[in-house]
Amino acid sequence: MFAVIAPLPASAGNIWLTGHDAELHCNGGTSQCNHFGIALDFVRQNAPVKTKPVLFVTRGTQLTNSANSTAAKARNTIEGAGNPFPFVVVNPTTPAFATANFNDYSALVFTSSESCGGCDATPADIAAINLRTADIKTFFNTGGGLLYFAGSGTAGFYDSVPVAATAVAVTRPFTLTPYGVSLGLTDSDANCCATHNSFALLPADSPLKVVETDAKGFIETLAGTASIDGGVLVSTVTTVPATLTTVPAPTSGTQVPPLLVPPSTAAPTTTAAPTTTAAPTTTAAPTTVAPTTTSTTTTVAAQVLGAVIEPPPAPAAPVVAEPAYTG
Repeated sequence: MFAVIAPLPASAGNIWLTGHDAELHCNGGTSQCNHFGIALDFVRQNAPVKTKPVLFVTRGTQLTNSANSTAAKARNTIEGAGNPFPFVVVNPTTPAFATANFNDYSALVFTSSESCGGCDATPADIAAINLRTADIKTFFNTGGGLLYFAGSGTAGFYDSVPVAATAVAVTRPFTLTPYGVSLGLTDSDANCCATHNSFALLPADSPLKVVETDAKGFIETLAGTASIDGGVLVSTVTTVPATLTTVPAPTSGTQVPPLLVPPSTAAPTTTAAPTTTAAPTTTAAPTTVAPTTTSTTTTVAAQVLGAVIEPPPAPAAPVVAEPAYTG
C-alpha cells in the first residue's frame, strides 16, 4: 500500500520551546545535557544549510559549556555523534548582535532568563533581542531553527518567538509524551531538576508537537516544524507515514486490497450471424450471459498528517505551583 504525502516547504523552520533551564543544569555537570543536545540538534535539521554554525545569543558561558559536554555532543547527528557542535557566541547588547546576519547560521539559541536563579539573560539582553523580532521571524521562515530556554516569568522573554508562546505557572512532576520519548528524552531529563515555567495549551490544529507536560496538563516543552504565512502559523510539520486501514467484505471474511472493487459485467455474447441455405433456417435468439457481480467492499483510508497534541495526563492529586528555583 502506498500513500502520497506532500513534502515540507523549503521555508519551514524547526523550533524548540521549553521551560527547562537545561543549560544551567548541564553547565559543569551532567544533568539535562541529553535534553540540551537533542534540542540543539533538532533545531538545525531544517536549515537551508544545516552544517552552518549555531549562534548562541548570550553574555555568559552556560550555552557553550553545555554544548561541549560529552552527553550533548553524543546527540550531534550532523557532524556525527561525539563531534563538537559548531557555534558562535554573541552578546545581545553589543553592535555585533544588532548587525548580525542571521543567514550565516543554521539556528539561533537564546539562554534562560537570569530570574531562574543563576541563568544568563538579563532584562537588557531580552530587550535587545526583541528589537530584532522581525529579523528572527524572517530567519525562521527561511528554514532557520530557534531554541528558547526558560523565561522564568520574565516579562517579554518570549516576545521574539514567531509563534504563540504563552508562559504559565509550572507544576511538577513532568511526563514525556510518546513524541518526546521518540526524540530520545528520558524521565531524568524531565524530572531531574527544578524548572521555571510551562506553556498554555496549543490549538488543536497547531503544527507544533507537545514533548512533555506538567502535572496540571500544561505544556513543559514543545517542538515542531512550521512557518508564518500572513501572520498565521502554517501547518508544516515533519512528515508522518500514512496509514491505510481496510475493512473486509462482509461475505468473504478476508481482507481486501485498499481499493474499491467495482462490480464487473461480462460482455453479452451473441450467436453467429444467420447462414442462408437452400431452405432458410432461423437462428436461435441471441443469448446474453448474466452479469457476474463481485462482493462490494468498503475501504477506509486514514492518512496521518500534521501535529498531534498528546492528551495531558490527569494529576493524581492536587498540586501547587513550584516556587522559582533559586539554586
